[in-house]
Amino acid sequence: MTLARRAIRAAALLAALLSPLAPLAAPAAGAEWRDPTTGAVFVWVPGGRFTLGCGAWAAPCPPNESPTRVVEVKGFWIGKTEVTQGQWSTLMPLDPPKKRMTPDHPVDQVTWEDAHAFLDKLNRAGHGTFRLPSEAEWEYACRERGREIPLCGEGKTDALAWFISNARMSMQPVATKAPNALGLHDMNGNLYEWTEDCWHETLDDLPADGTPQRKGDCASHTLRGGSWGNYPNATRATTRRSDFDVKCPFTGLRLVREGDR
Repeated sequence: MTLARRAIRAAALLAALLSPLAPLAAPAAGAEWRDPTTGAVFVWVPGGRFTLGCGAWAAPCPPNESPTRVVEVKGFWIGKTEVTQGQWSTLMPLDPPKKRMTPDHPVDQVTWEDAHAFLDKLNRAGHGTFRLPSEAEWEYACRERGREIPLCGEGKTDALAWFISNARMSMQPVATKAPNALGLHDMNGNLYEWTEDCWHETLDDLPADGTPQRKGDCASHTLRGGSWGNYPNATRATTRRSDFDVKCPFTGLRLVREGDR
């Protein structure tokens, strides 16, 4: 090889080494990531635009599920299931008010402040930034990236959710009902799930970018998803309600992890 060719080859190699690395592709919809601290599995939900709230396809619509509005959501990781008692106990005690069952049962009687105490410890572990989902993120994931479906998946309520008619008066182990198309379980029924958002009587005040909406101290926060103590019409994809920061046997949580890595 001549000196000229060697010089050209060396220059090309140096340029390749110094050039910016090509960005990694975002995960595919439904891809999974396991948190090393708790063992919880998270599912990737690609970003997109959808219409938040109860539309004509889900009528009749209660006033607090209206008016519909277009929201742009960035991609995020969301818990495949509600946080379980086994996952919770890796970082937090199972206080006496909580119903002690198997490690695969969701942790219940979680206040909004309890959820943030758990999040503070989880975020200190150094495996990402975790938080509660916004209302928009929760509904977007439930409705399989915003499809016009009344439940969090295809099929009848009995196939997707634990509710008053089939739950035997108690919450049930997670992932024992069918998932939606993204692989998410129990977004209908079992336990209500906290969101990051302050409660508003309508959807007017929620941000158009799908991020959590908080304005100082909230009188109450928003819950999504329905519970084992509800009738089917209260476990729909657009169901929302408020609660104060009190321990309740119908309330748990599901987490979001920010970023695509």
